[in-house]
Amino acid sequence: MRLLILTQKVDKNDPILGFFHSWLAQFARHFEKVSVICLEKGDYNLPDNVEVHSLGKERGFNKARKLLTFYFLLYKLRHDHDAVFVHMNPEYVVMGGLLWRLWKKHIVLWYTHRAINWKLRKAYALSHAVATAAEESLNVKGDKTHIIGHGINTHIFKKREQTSHTSELSLLHVGRITPIKHLEVLIGALDLLHKDGIPSRVILVGEPVSKEDREYKKDLEHRIETHGLVDYVSFVGSRTQNEVAQYLENSTLSVNLAPTGGIDKSVLEALAVGVPTFVCNRAFDAIYGTLWSDFSFPEGDSVALAQQIKGFIDSSPQQQMVAIDALSSKVHSSYSVEAIVGKLAILLDMNGDS
Repeated sequence: MRLLILTQKVDKNDPILGFFHSWLAQFARHFEKVSVICLEKGDYNLPDNVEVHSLGKERGFNKARKLLTFYFLLYKLRHDHDAVFVHMNPEYVVMGGLLWRLWKKHIVLWYTHRAINWKLRKAYALSHAVATAAEESLNVKGDKTHIIGHGINTHIFKKREQTSHTSELSLLHVGRITPIKHLEVLIGALDLLHKDGIPSRVILVGEPVSKEDREYKKDLEHRIETHGLVDYVSFVGSRTQNEVAQYLENSTLSVNLAPTGGIDKSVLEALAVGVPTFVCNRAFDAIYGTLWSDFSFPEGDSVALAQQIKGFIDSSPQQQMVAIDALSSKVHSSYSVEAIVGKLAILLDMNGDS
């Protein structure tokens, strides 16, 4: 069976989208041939049965030329695939869905975002199946929805040998610097830990993207300065997957402060490495299971977060290791790239017009 994949970017070194490179390599193991159409391409190293076609963003193509290239490639590749997988861009399904339906191609869309718009609704209607990470990750409901989890590259985010033991706690957050991440809650918890005499620091991996994000970062910096924590908070910017894995390797704890919604893969990456991770997003309830009460805190509650952190570091090393091993093993067995792409391959091989 042959597959056409549409995605935003193919670049193994991209700090945001670099993870998809490992997905492509895994798809190559399931399909005879994989053709990829991306908006932009950079550095990649993929098996011989994968060919990558770009719409030309990296060459400065304007919108009209990119659109013409899109339809040229759809027509050129129409005999080279049996199914279509669209990653996170419902507009591609809107643009190509009728042609794929006419050509009898099986269409699967992957989408994980809270937002709903007409493009997503139209793409849902045109697709044969829509895969998502968790129930909270897709707000369009219907029989086409398949909840399959996230795909983590467990070869990069592999279980570390042992937890680092230092006199100072290293609290890591990975993700965009943006208001919905509620990083002010983490700064508040850091302040409380310092007041309780617990040496600790925060490392923030990620960048602001929008004007609102940049204003939010300025507010955070002001808050950090007001609390006298300038020497204990580091903004290190965006990092590649390998660099993020290294930060996790050297961290004591990880924190994710986003509200209930989709599953943030940065949490799964941290758990895969064996870093105890505190969350407030109820979408992770099923993953944490009986450990939920030990690693969760109410949204926006710095006091509760600080208490949970203190509770964990005050527990015995054996208790800590049992919890860490259980969570890491679950991610490696159920949320690896191999597991998720295997599920997607089954969806893509389902015939019929729905």
